Amino acid sequence: MMTDAQVECFVKKLDADGYSERISLVQKYEGTTRKERIEIAAEIFQGLYNPNMPDAAFPAYIEWFEEGKNGVKNREDCVPLRHHLVKAEQIIWDIRKKYPRKLLLHGDLHHENILKNETGGYTVIDPKGVIGDPVFDLSRFILDEFRDDLTAEPRDVIIDFIKALGNSVGISYEVLLQCLYVETVIWLFREELASGESLDECESLIANMKTAYKLLKGEGMLYIRRL
Repeated sequence: MMTDAQVECFVKKLDADGYSERISLVQKYEGTTRKERIEIAAEIFQGLYNPNMPDAAFPAYIEWFEEGKNGVKNREDCVPLRHHLVKAEQIIWDIRKKYPRKLLLHGDLHHENILKNETGGYTVIDPKGVIGDPVFDLSRFILDEFRDDLTAEPRDVIIDFIKALGNSVGISYEVLLQCLYVETVIWLFREELASGESLDECESLIANMKTAYKLLKGEGMLYIRRL
């Protein structure tokens, strides 16, 4: 967790007690189009990262992955899922070859952490703090656009959204799709299975991960292409 001072530095112009009415982007679904939400995300993304932020106190994104991997190494019930760890690790290292920046990321950039402020703009809150390239910071936004349930949407709808988001931030949709899969793996293994949750309790997250994997396969990316 970030300290108050680090949050203040990371989330510029945010007064923790200064907004009497906070409206998260997810609460504005009825009043915004998907296109508008992409524009908001792109604007925030382009101005979010400060190369001068201190990073010594924060883990690297790959460490998040390793926490999940190591956290289930003694769980026999997770053996059928471990090939996803192998694939996700390969993807992370492959992406880092082209996207090697080590910046302080938000780490949880989803709709509920994007708030409308008093000036009519948007401010992000509640950063987790992790070091990596910003390319890894958009996956939670993609997941939240579909209410954290990729299984409920047609494949073409998800792909079209990722392509539009990628175009708006200058990142190929193939890379964002790979990052999305990695994020579903980290969420499942690090945040749930490594903490002792059962496979039954993680059914929806497992389904999400498998859906993201199928999206990669459907786009001809089952074997990771060079970026």
